[in-house]
Amino acid sequence: MVSQSEQIQDPAAALLTLRILWAAMLGGVVTFGVVVAFLFTKGGYRGTSSSPDLERIFLAIGFGALVIAVPIGYFIRNQSYKRHWQGQAVTPGGYVTGNLILLAMCEGVAFFSLVATLAVGAFGWVTAPGVLAAAGMLVNFPTGRPMMSTTNRYEAPPPR
Repeated sequence: MVSQSEQIQDPAAALLTLRILWAAMLGGVVTFGVVVAFLFTKGGYRGTSSSPDLERIFLAIGFGALVIAVPIGYFIRNQSYKRHWQGQAVTPGGYVTGNLILLAMCEGVAFFSLVATLAVGAFGWVTAPGVLAAAGMLVNFPTGRPMMSTTNRYEAPPPR
C-alpha cells in the first residue's frame, strides 16, 4: 500500500499544495486572533476568570508547549527529510509531510495561546507564545529548496 506522502511526485505540485496549506493554517490563526480582539474591543467580553493563578498556569503551559512542540516539529521534519532523501534532494512527499507536521505543531501552540487569552480575558503575556509560534509559521514559508538537487558548496571545484 502506498502512503499518501509517496503519491506526491511532482515538486511544483507539492510546493503549490504546501503553500496553499501554509496560507490556510496561518490565515486560521490570524482570523481567530482577529475574532478574539473583536470580542475584547467591541463585544465587551471579560473572560471566564480573573484569577492570576489561572493566567500563570496558562502562561507556563503556553511557553512550555512552545519550547517543546516547536523543536519537536523541527526534529520530525528533519526525520521526514532523512527518510525521504533520494540522491541530492528530498522527495516531494517527504517535503510536504515534514513541513505539515512542523506547521501543525506551531499552529497548535498558537491556538492554545489564543484560547488561553480568551479564558483570561485580555491580551498579555499569555498571548506571547502564540505570537511567537505564528512567527515560526511565517518564517517557515515553503520555498521548495530541499526538493532541489544540491551540491556541497564547500567542496573543492574539480581540477581543470
